[in-house]
Amino acid sequence: MGRELGLTKKQLDKIPSVILTEAQHKRITTLLNDARQRLPPTSKENVWKVYEEVYEDFPHWLAAIKPYFVK
Repeated sequence: MGRELGLTKKQLDKIPSVILTEAQHKRITTLLNDARQRLPPTSKENVWKVYEEVYEDFPHWLAAIKPYFVK
């Protein structure tokens, strides 16, 4: 998805990340995939809406990635 937004490898390497258990990873991935079906990630605004929906219970995650979407 980062490439779709025009991010370079250097920029991708700087994006915040979180270590998840396998179960957590599967749950988040499923939620992201479901949300992307409803709202295709065709713009930064749509990608941000997907993350707002899926990361609703993790406001600190949203705060960490918000600068990439909202200026």
